[in-house]
Amino acid sequence: MEILYSPLSGPVVPLQNVPDPVFAQGMAGDGLAIDPTDSRVLSPCSARVKQVHRKRHAVTLATDQGAELFIHVGIETVNLGGEGFEVRVSDEQRVQRGDVLMEFDPDLIVRKAKSLVTVILVANSDRFRPTNPFRGNALAGKTPYSSLAPKSHRKPPRLRRKKGRCLMRNRRRLLSRPNMGSMPGLRLRWLTRLVVSRAQLRSPDPRADRRTRRVWSPFSGWRLSRAT
Repeated sequence: MEILYSPLSGPVVPLQNVPDPVFAQGMAGDGLAIDPTDSRVLSPCSARVKQVHRKRHAVTLATDQGAELFIHVGIETVNLGGEGFEVRVSDEQRVQRGDVLMEFDPDLIVRKAKSLVTVILVANSDRFRPTNPFRGNALAGKTPYSSLAPKSHRKPPRLRRKKGRCLMRNRRRLLSRPNMGSMPGLRLRWLTRLVVSRAQLRSPDPRADRRTRRVWSPFSGWRLSRAT
């Protein structure tokens, strides 16, 4: 489990309260948001810069465990075309916790963009999930706002059917009844009589039972037999 420290100072905003449906509905990943009170974005952990967006408003980090952190400054800031942003890192650069990733002009973003709320997401949320989210006012580089935990991918156990067993629903209860003897032939004849009696009760035409009857056997399956 890896601890993430807040990249910005300001109150933590739940992801569902972000004024953007893509982020609020978790379609871009799971995480939280911060309404920043400063103008610098710090690295939340030791990681590698995977990608700096060409519009300079977002950056993606890859942690040592394989998690991808996506930091997006502001809402609809892609329309600014990089205006008001100064990136301090480059692709494939190694950064430590507290290193400056970018600087921005908050006054310009508030005037020209929809919101200044910055989201911090786990891009590969199918492998990692954020736990223990922080609530309150965070301090950049000092407040542990969340932690990363890998998701477990345990497959459900397969139900294997044992060979040589009858396919009836209550086969275990029938085969374990007393006074049936230990010989397989006695059990087979008892089960055959039981299946024949049930088939006769389900027959829609009782007169047909006088001429023919359905007999089931584990060796030949269902067959018609003349009534004696």
